[in-house]
Amino acid sequence: MAYSVTLNGPGPWGFRLQGGKDFNMPLTISRITPGSKAAQSQMNQGDLVVAIDGVNTDSMTHLEAQNKIKSASHNLSLTLQNTLPLKDPHVDSASPVYQAVLKTQNKPEDESEDWSRRSANLQSKSFRILAQMTGTDFYVSLFYEYIWLLFCHKKTLKYFLLSFGILKTAPAPVHSYTPANTEPASRPPWVTDDSFSQKFAPGKTTTTVTKHILPRAPARGTVQRAERFPASSRTPLCGHCNSIIRGPFLVAMGRSWHPEEFNCAYCKTSLADMCFVEEQNSVYCERCYEQFFAPTCARCHTKIMGEVMHALRQTWHTSCFVCAACKMPFGNSLFHMEDGEPYCEKDYIALFSTKCHGCDFPVEAGDKFIEALGHTWHDTCFICAVCHVNLEGQPFYSKKDKPLCKKHAHAINV
Repeated sequence: MAYSVTLNGPGPWGFRLQGGKDFNMPLTISRITPGSKAAQSQMNQGDLVVAIDGVNTDSMTHLEAQNKIKSASHNLSLTLQNTLPLKDPHVDSASPVYQAVLKTQNKPEDESEDWSRRSANLQSKSFRILAQMTGTDFYVSLFYEYIWLLFCHKKTLKYFLLSFGILKTAPAPVHSYTPANTEPASRPPWVTDDSFSQKFAPGKTTTTVTKHILPRAPARGTVQRAERFPASSRTPLCGHCNSIIRGPFLVAMGRSWHPEEFNCAYCKTSLADMCFVEEQNSVYCERCYEQFFAPTCARCHTKIMGEVMHALRQTWHTSCFVCAACKMPFGNSLFHMEDGEPYCEKDYIALFSTKCHGCDFPVEAGDKFIEALGHTWHDTCFICAVCHVNLEGQPFYSKKDKPLCKKHAHAINV
């Protein structure tokens, strides 16, 4: 039966939680501090927490629920549900677990004993099996208390027992438990595999990542040559006729070929022992490629076989597109145009850029500058030679080609 409780703030509230989505257990009240705000309300130890401040807890982890409670500064509203084990038609009423819990609920409250002293007598055969399987006899009392809190939530209990191999699935709705002589195949891996704890030790990586490096496709116009292979037990498919090759074969462009079918797409010349160029998923001899496909270099006006440089809306040999000053190829470097000629950055600055008289660095496009004393200055470099105050927009004097402020206009040592 669900009910609501409102605790007046601020905290502490005086209760502890257990469970959560990350534990595959519903959130429950595990402890209530005597004399606290929780103890003065209707809350009971073992009650399920259905909602916190109106937010459903079904999808909350333990930490998220704690943070939600901590964020309540004035009042804390909880929706709780009693955990009385109502008889369910889908639960086996003859189960030792059900009978043990039912007996304890029918006892008067003043006659109830400490749960830790009674847990050994109330443990069912299933939990003795679990203790024997996992070697955790010492913790069975605490474990039994958790199962008692979850008894009314048969789906969670079923999932928990299934994960430990105690409960077997069957078409009938009645839960069936495995006998003590369970087959090793149905036991959990941490029981049957001695090395299980080592495989999942903290800090140990269990995922193997294999890095595959794809072969780089040749650039357009690259001259290639097929590779010959003798006859063997290997029978690849021909890239031309898609038939099995029995005998010697060629390998080119990642595929296999009959030697007599690897020919130029235009002149039909055999390319078994000749260089070829791939173009538009077809192969051509060098002569046909140069005649029909190869671009022309803008500098030397010859056909480009191999890597092509595209610049200034033209095509170039990589060795032909060079700096007009130092004659070094640009490659993929930055270049500047001046009077229709390309220059590398170093030569362009040396030949054409205006340098600041103050710092000797170039005044680039977009920089604020000042022209004074026959020179060009960055606006931040035009300063008094003595006190270094900025003179932009101020009256100034000069001595030995250096700007001076009014205060130091008559300075001797400049």
